[in-house]
Amino acid sequence: MNDDAYSDAAMVRALLVNMELPVDLSYKKPEGSIPYKIVAHKVPIQDVISKAALEQYDIAIIELDIENPDTAIAAISELQNTHHLPVVVISQICNNTILRQIQFFPSVVLLFSPFSPAEYHDALQQVLQKRTSLSPSSLRTPSALSLAESRYQLLFQSSIDGFMLIDLNGKILDVNDAYLAVTGYTAEEVYQLGLIELEAIDTPEDIYLRIKKIVANGFDRFESRHKCSDGTLVDFEIKIVYKANEEHLLCFFNTITERKRIEQTQLSLLHGSFLRKNESYFQSLARFIAESLGFDYICIDILQGNLLQANTIAVYFDGNFEDNVQYTLHDTPCGKVVGNTVCCFPRNVRHLFPNDTILQDMAAESYIGATLWNSSGSPIGLIAAIGRKPIKNLELNETLLKLIAIRAAGELERELAETELRQSEAQYRRLIESMQEGLLEVDNDDVIVFANPKFCSNSVRCLVIKRKNCSVK
Repeated sequence: MNDDAYSDAAMVRALLVNMELPVDLSYKKPEGSIPYKIVAHKVPIQDVISKAALEQYDIAIIELDIENPDTAIAAISELQNTHHLPVVVISQICNNTILRQIQFFPSVVLLFSPFSPAEYHDALQQVLQKRTSLSPSSLRTPSALSLAESRYQLLFQSSIDGFMLIDLNGKILDVNDAYLAVTGYTAEEVYQLGLIELEAIDTPEDIYLRIKKIVANGFDRFESRHKCSDGTLVDFEIKIVYKANEEHLLCFFNTITERKRIEQTQLSLLHGSFLRKNESYFQSLARFIAESLGFDYICIDILQGNLLQANTIAVYFDGNFEDNVQYTLHDTPCGKVVGNTVCCFPRNVRHLFPNDTILQDMAAESYIGATLWNSSGSPIGLIAAIGRKPIKNLELNETLLKLIAIRAAGELERELAETELRQSEAQYRRLIESMQEGLLEVDNDDVIVFANPKFCSNSVRCLVIKRKNCSVK
């Protein structure tokens, strides 16, 4: 490269710590980027702080010793906090502990080996943008900055979707109220936790590689899951936008938890993945309802002919199955369910039904129930779910219980039909066996397939078989 290439380049004094400056990578001038020429000063890690105190530097480039990173972390902290020096940190592996420590430094860019010349220059561009004297953003007037900031805040806080501003290391710079409302955190808690701790699926290395991909492509859309303050998880569809030569990413979070739960419930019902060995269908279903909807007491009932009484076929309470019972629906919330697709009491249910002993004994707060209908549109059963806490998302719980009730009704109708058939066959057999006349059934091959007790007297039986030349099946 000739000297003319450096004519308009900024001279950048860099501290090189534990490394050599990559050959022929000291200058780059793509459109829109900051032209620079590195003037490097190599120092060992133990001398970096004293060197920074004695001379003026623009940036530091530090290669981490993975076996003993504490010294480098301490040096980075000192360079950031005391000398306000942007740092490029080069590491050979993506270490979770190191990432958690480094992400909180305001002006650090991570670069993982091996890296390409383009990745090296991108990292240098990022730290150079953090130097006010070199950054094009310093040319913006205060009034322009004020106008841009007000517009940004208006868009930021009025969005119904969650929104984050993160830097190219994944550090959270800003977060809006919509994201905080969904996850239950304060803004300070989000900044302290950072993206790595909030993320429930991606590893720190996954996050780093995704950011690299977004910087290269400008955009990405994917699904992930974040941890909430109460320990629950929330599913997001995440859109991230990157504008060339910017220091940050715009992240939009669309909550899809309800959609995912509906999809998962449909798949579980379709494939029967909730079924367990040594449990009846309805016992497994009661367990599934308790775990997926978060209720403490589940009962599944068969309605009696007058619809005033019910027999339980599965009762699941606090993680255990209980004996089935017969009970009257009067003075219970189940009595309000019959004839309705879904009936719900999101709070204060035990005070609304003071004579229901189950509600009183378990200090119930909420109730939701659904009628099970047969194919002719008649009510044949009930599902009831009782909880000790109020129902937060009534619409989602109703949707899920409706899906479950449709599948449960089909299974219950099938079992009732099989029971009725067995009872009919038993009644027919009792009638035939009590007849005073002998009765014999022979198939087309002259094989005897049935004979009642009267026919089976030895004399008659032997005579018929001899005459008909029949065999006995």
